[in-house]
Amino acid sequence: MDEKGQFRESLNLLLQIAATEGNRVSREQVQGCFEDLTLTGEQWDLIYHYLELNQVEVSGHVTNAGVVRRLAGREDGDAKESSAAESGSVFLNAYREELSAVLPLSGEEETCLIARMSDGDREARERLIEGKLALAARVAGEYGGRGVSEADLIQEGNMALILALDEYVGGDLDRYLEGEIRKALEAVLEEDGGRKGVGSFLADQANTLLRVSTEMAEELGREATVAELAGRLNVPEEMVQEIMKMSLDAVNAAENGKLSRE
Repeated sequence: MDEKGQFRESLNLLLQIAATEGNRVSREQVQGCFEDLTLTGEQWDLIYHYLELNQVEVSGHVTNAGVVRRLAGREDGDAKESSAAESGSVFLNAYREELSAVLPLSGEEETCLIARMSDGDREARERLIEGKLALAARVAGEYGGRGVSEADLIQEGNMALILALDEYVGGDLDRYLEGEIRKALEAVLEEDGGRKGVGSFLADQANTLLRVSTEMAEELGREATVAELAGRLNVPEEMVQEIMKMSLDAVNAAENGKLSRE
């Protein structure tokens, strides 16, 4: 896997961890997910900003209040205690209620923000991201009904938007962003189609677990225990066990389907 793919995989792992812990992660968990990558200060900013966009609180990190206020909506205490299964609908409700409150970018403002972003202005980049969230949501909506949830599509679209802005070098911004978002969503759908029912988050985490398990087996000269895997991934042991169980169930289902067709 290339570095960009590993970066995206680590971002997905963070969201999965957060979903099991009330949409919260620690700075240690964030750093642990990226320990195999050498990141710049801007890339760390991107990670924390992406977590803000997905309403994930990082213990010990000061979030951007404006972004959180717009995207987290006005959730009550019960919503904040929602389970991982409910977090997707909370995310969607916040989008449906709040995206309309984001001021659209004028052509003049966009040109100014692009120039400032190229000079390293983080606030300009955040405003560009905020102004293009509706574009990401619109494109993501076109890929609905194809096996991936709307929440996952929007999250993937947002990820593609942020990564694309980080690599933007000039030209028609909307056309460039839309192209990058579409490529990312099509890749997600293609991967999902080959997973035979395994959800996008599960498949990503199963792949990560397999990679880490293989690495640790080589290091230790034996299979790693659940506790050792959880420690390396910086996630609860229960999550490792659940990923193992769900992966096995998916494989069994795929094998049963293959046998029935034969």
